[in-house]
Amino acid sequence: MPRIFPEPEVENMAICLEAPGGKTNFSTLITNTLPDLHLFGSTQCFPYYVYESAKPTKGVLVDDVILEGERVGDYVRRENITDFALQNFREHYKDNTITKRDIFYYIYGILNCRSYQERFAAELKKQLPRIPFAYDFRSFVRGGQKLAELHLNYETLEPFPLTEKITGTLNYHVNEMRFPSKTDKTKIIYNSSLTLEGIPPETYRCVVNGKSALEWILERYKISTHKESNITNDPNDWCTENNNERYIVDLVKRIVRLSVESVKIIERLPELVF
Repeated sequence: MPRIFPEPEVENMAICLEAPGGKTNFSTLITNTLPDLHLFGSTQCFPYYVYESAKPTKGVLVDDVILEGERVGDYVRRENITDFALQNFREHYKDNTITKRDIFYYIYGILNCRSYQERFAAELKKQLPRIPFAYDFRSFVRGGQKLAELHLNYETLEPFPLTEKITGTLNYHVNEMRFPSKTDKTKIIYNSSLTLEGIPPETYRCVVNGKSALEWILERYKISTHKESNITNDPNDWCTENNNERYIVDLVKRIVRLSVESVKIIERLPELVF
């Protein structure tokens, strides 16, 4: 992580996935901030950039230890996709316009491809993914880029137009959101005064680490107290601190939007042929 996200303001993005030996079906997620150590069980991250400190240490000159790269503040960064890989892609597809960023998005598109995940389901539990030369390179680049932009910028998406059913005096304080029943996931009981209705079924086909993205939000955004430390986690505090009482409501709507749009993009990816 010190070479991927050495400081909060450093630009980068990394494709995260579960290390070999995981128990859940394969899934992947892109991030542009420092991820949790166990984002996917035991997580491995593959960044677009890697960073090295440009500060001399113990009398060693920077030029002696940094061979190549772009100077960014106190760091030197380089693209994590090698020139060798770039040349392989260009030669295979007979296209010298292919860039390293194209390859990065292509990989994200391939890893999200349903036919890839199904075809190599057994292998993906045992070893790190291997990336084939798919027949339709550009379709996977476009799909991977759209997914990356969607996943990295979900907090600024236009909220999905769920219906807000209000009972009594409306407030946005949340204790624990829930579905009306195990079989009815078309609505979320936000609290005693607010129910969000009209959740489309495709929302639940956007699965991350064995669970839909929306269900992860419902599980995490609740008041809970850690038994050993007695520390209480209250998601309402964020709303208060940022003077945005609707933050959690709109977050739920944005996650629905993210899920629906992700499924559309993934289902439009071509079948994997190579």
